[in-house]
Amino acid sequence: MEGTAAGEQRAFGVRGGMEIDRIRPWAPGDEWRHLDAAATARTAIPHVRVPVAERRLTLWLGIDTSSSMAFGTRTLEKADLATAVGTVFGLVALRQAARVGMMPLVDGTDRPMPPRTGRAGLLDMIERLAIERESARSDLGAALDRFDVVVRERATVVVVSDFRDLDTERWRRPLVRLGSRHELVCVEIRDPRELSLPDVGVVTFTDPESGRMFTLDTSNRKIRERFASRAAVHAERIAEAVMAAHADHMIVSTGDDWLTQLMHQMEARRRRRWASPTR
Repeated sequence: MEGTAAGEQRAFGVRGGMEIDRIRPWAPGDEWRHLDAAATARTAIPHVRVPVAERRLTLWLGIDTSSSMAFGTRTLEKADLATAVGTVFGLVALRQAARVGMMPLVDGTDRPMPPRTGRAGLLDMIERLAIERESARSDLGAALDRFDVVVRERATVVVVSDFRDLDTERWRRPLVRLGSRHELVCVEIRDPRELSLPDVGVVTFTDPESGRMFTLDTSNRKIRERFASRAAVHAERIAEAVMAAHADHMIVSTGDDWLTQLMHQMEARRRRRWASPTR
């Protein structure tokens, strides 16, 4: 999404563009309008220009708006951070005259917001996204299934979620399908308290999705160690699922300077793409 003008994104075709891929000798069937006068005069052999088709970038944002995102122990909740991250990606894409579409990743919604251009369209989608926030239990697998159906044409797809759905295999399959058809970026939203428990004595917790309440004695070292161990295993499963989808994995936390953290990871991704011989 870096560049100074539209047309940076390559299409699959070989015709209709302004950029020249190569110049080759004329062959029967080539159009005379593609003749290159300079190469023909220099070699005394008719040469034609082979153009590369271009397309406008389309960015699709899949933002997790389930109840599990209504959690945060620092300056903001995960839902707020997810919205901010989606806004950043949208603004970067708009610099390239791109179209930006959005879909809430929540169980039971089938209301995608079609791609639009301009900052006003992006802000309107962000406002509509706030209505969907914290509205239902998360079924990330079902939400990604619907997202895969909605995004038919090849695009850049950014999935922003905490990936707290413990049924990893359920959402891994649609994520792999998205990664096989699109340029996929997965942004994982974390909160420090989801990785480790502090020693603060007896605490009553409430599951934001099911409403179930339970009490733990956080002063018990074995309980804290067990919690940290299971959190680390789940983080590894998320990383493996994202890797299987051939997606870029970015991690932002409510406990850090998330914007600086995100920009560093976006810059690292840009450098990897430009360094890749298969870009």
